[in-house]
Amino acid sequence: MEFLLFVGFIALIFSHFSLRNRVEELENKADFLERRQPMPTEAKEEFSPDESVTMVQSMVVTEDPTEIVIPKAVAPIPIPPPLYPGFLSQEPARDFFLVAWFREQALIKIGSVIFFLGAVWFVSYAIEQNWISPLMRIMLGLLLAGAIYVVGIWRQTVEPVQYQVLTTLGTGVFLGTVIASQFAFSTPVLPPYFAFILMLGSIGYTLTVALKAKTQWLGIMASIAGLLAPVLIKVDEPLSALLLTYVFLLSIGFAAVVFFTAWRGISLTLVLGSSFYLSLLFDNGTLHENILWFFVVIFSLLFCATIAVSIFRNDDPDLIDVSMMAIVTLQFILYANQIAIFPDLALFIAAAITGSIGYTLRKRGIAADGVSLFLAASLMCSLIGTAKMFDGYILTIAYAIEALTIYLLSIRLATVPRSVVISALLFVFPFFSGIVNLSAPVWETGIFHVEALGVLCVIITLGFAVVWSVRNQALQAIDWLRKIATGLLVAWYLFAVATSFVVGTAQKSFEEGFMITMLLTTIASMVILYTVFSIPRDSWRGVILLTLIAPTFAATALLSDQAWSTGITHQSFLGALAYLIVLISIMLLYWIVARNGEEQNTVVGNYAYVLLWVVIGYGLLFINTIWDALLSGDGERVVTAVSHVVFIYLIVNVLMLLRVSVYKLLPVLAVLFIPGMMLLPSLAFTGWSKGLMDINAVGLYVTTTMLFLLGTTLLEYRQQVPEGEKESLRVVVQALYVIVGVLIFSLIWIMSQTVFTNGSIAVTLALFVYTVTGLIAYNRGRATGSKVWRRVGFMLLSAVILRLGLVDVWEMELVWRVLTFLGIGLLFIITALVERSQNKVVSTQK
Repeated sequence: MEFLLFVGFIALIFSHFSLRNRVEELENKADFLERRQPMPTEAKEEFSPDESVTMVQSMVVTEDPTEIVIPKAVAPIPIPPPLYPGFLSQEPARDFFLVAWFREQALIKIGSVIFFLGAVWFVSYAIEQNWISPLMRIMLGLLLAGAIYVVGIWRQTVEPVQYQVLTTLGTGVFLGTVIASQFAFSTPVLPPYFAFILMLGSIGYTLTVALKAKTQWLGIMASIAGLLAPVLIKVDEPLSALLLTYVFLLSIGFAAVVFFTAWRGISLTLVLGSSFYLSLLFDNGTLHENILWFFVVIFSLLFCATIAVSIFRNDDPDLIDVSMMAIVTLQFILYANQIAIFPDLALFIAAAITGSIGYTLRKRGIAADGVSLFLAASLMCSLIGTAKMFDGYILTIAYAIEALTIYLLSIRLATVPRSVVISALLFVFPFFSGIVNLSAPVWETGIFHVEALGVLCVIITLGFAVVWSVRNQALQAIDWLRKIATGLLVAWYLFAVATSFVVGTAQKSFEEGFMITMLLTTIASMVILYTVFSIPRDSWRGVILLTLIAPTFAATALLSDQAWSTGITHQSFLGALAYLIVLISIMLLYWIVARNGEEQNTVVGNYAYVLLWVVIGYGLLFINTIWDALLSGDGERVVTAVSHVVFIYLIVNVLMLLRVSVYKLLPVLAVLFIPGMMLLPSLAFTGWSKGLMDINAVGLYVTTTMLFLLGTTLLEYRQQVPEGEKESLRVVVQALYVIVGVLIFSLIWIMSQTVFTNGSIAVTLALFVYTVTGLIAYNRGRATGSKVWRRVGFMLLSAVILRLGLVDVWEMELVWRVLTFLGIGLLFIITALVERSQNKVVSTQK
């Protein structure tokens, strides 16, 4: 009784909600009708014909054309309320689904629940009191279900919802009665197969009502009941094959219903039910594996066809289709690995079938999501089948070919980026399989073996995928495809670098460091050349330079090899030289590309400038290593410094040929500070011990000459640079000339000290040379008006005077002091007299 009161209370609550909502609807309708009443408006002004004419005339320009009479403003027309009051309001929140379900035909639904519970209690009470026999109890239950069916049919034309609810109630009573006939008594009241037929009849009737009423949930309930029917009868030794046959036939029947109604929820129910029975029989082991595998195949075919029809009809898969495909695919793969006679063959056939379905859908114009669903299943079966069929290097080759084929097909057929992204991710399989091949012990014996074939196949397929992705300008313009190609290129480069280290270590013909450097340099060169000539995008041209990192480190390691202690006739020298030549060639290529267009490509020019500093850094290290291996002592220091000067001189001249900006030349010229510091010990102001052809002297001769030539070349280049850069270049040239002058000044002094053992003679000769040179430069400056020559002469003469006044007057021997002072003074006097005579001649001529 308490339960009945509780149910009644619940019914009153639902009735309250239903009545309240209906009252709110009536109030809204009443408000709407009130707003639809005609609104009171102002009294309309009526004009007589004469007044109308007067009003029109008042709107016409008067005699004064500048005076216009503006008529009275017309009153605004009131805007009526919207036709639907709730149009602009937000959509009301939906009620809980039980509330929404009970709101419509609430009484019949609540009554059906109460009636069902009462009938159950009555039957249980009657059984406890032993009022009726077991057979009579079953008959009464079936008659009760039939009566409910009849009432539902009677209410069909009046209230369709009551028809559906009563049919569900009748089916519940019917199935409950049949189940009771099997399990409620010590022995079944009804024969199992007869009870099973009764269940099928009730389920068939329920499905008929669902089709007639076009109610999907009722059809789903019928499918669930059909799947549970075999386990609701009491059979001593159930036949497993017969059970699966029934489930398959049931699935075909309901699949036909889905075909005509598009109730995809029924399909998902069938998939779950069939998977349950297959799993149950597989765990029990009561059915032979071949028979079980046969049913797995036919169930998979049936549900794949169902999914294909659903996608073809709706042009786009929903969550149910995706869930069904996932369950069917995973189930097929699992059983293929466990019980199939030829698992790999089964998986390849499944891949071919699902791939063919996807291709057919694509040809029929189905959306890419639907096609991708079948292609994903095909990929899974194909990859797992490949892993089952092959191993070792053959597996790597198979993975590489499959990944490349699928990737090319995805570019050809796919219409959405994610399909191509997924297909590109398949290269993960050959990539890691190739890594496994690289770690095989067979590499210790050399590089010519079968594992190398798998590695080579991965390199070729990944490289081909990259090239195919950006093979023309149209594909390069697609941003997402370009990013995919970038990812594949990174994968290819990493795998190629790993392969280079393994091959360089495994081969026995060349030194390990030399071989690794050559392989890495070749890989970087190939990538850079292809990018520069085939992909005219500055971003790619910059990023691709990162491939030089690995060969740079490898080539730098060559410079510290022990082989340098024996000289330069070894492979480390050749490897370092080859890398430097390639590096310089790439730098020049980038400069040329930057200069080829109508206007200079600043971005590529900046990349070339970065390469320039790599060339300078590695070039200086290479030069140091060579001379350190060949010479020692002062010879090694001087030759290295001179080589640095020559190297920088050549680089600067090449940059000037390429019309590089002055502001990029200045830092390169600053590198001359390094050889300058190395040559400072060569300035022996007391003279060179080995004469004028001492290694220190020769180094200073060559350096002075190179700096003079460099300054002269820069002075000529000044005529070709923009006006804004000329002043900076002029300052640099003057600085170079000053350095050359200082070096010449120092060389004269050191040479005199070297030639003459007597210090006084050496000083006198040097001072005479300085004086003559200074006087000539000063007079030339005055004659030509050049400030530079005058400054040079002034500085030399000042140095002579300072030397005489501060040093020689105190330290030089008396004889040489007299000769020096007389001679230099005489030179000054003669120069002054000659200059004065020339000035008089010029004045007379004027």
